[in-house]
Amino acid sequence: MQAKELRIGNYINYKLNGDKQLINVNGIVGTIILTDSFEGDVEYFYPIPITEEYLINLGFEKSDVIPQDNNEAAWQLPDDEAFYVILGEDPVICLREYGVLSYFDYVHELQNIYYALDSIEIVFK
Repeated sequence: MQAKELRIGNYINYKLNGDKQLINVNGIVGTIILTDSFEGDVEYFYPIPITEEYLINLGFEKSDVIPQDNNEAAWQLPDDEAFYVILGEDPVICLREYGVLSYFDYVHELQNIYYALDSIEIVFK
């Protein structure tokens, strides 16, 4: 992960001496990541792989409206019927009328794509 992939509000992991901690990015200066309680070089931070658990924590709910392929679940935010996420081997974000918009692997990538598409900040509930 590179600092240029991140923006304020992204969730990533911090790992030092074997301890892993979920943090929220409060600022980025070059390769230095700023948080509420500390700062550190991007090399000590790691992306969070997207999982059902993280989608739920971000406020997504399983959708029964979207047709499912290969038994893959579709997920939506409760107040947004236009976009949905499909978890699978290659997670994707889709627009209902147009299909696949972008592939992603990590929580911060989903946050960034969603914000770019809909100006909605996805935060942990």
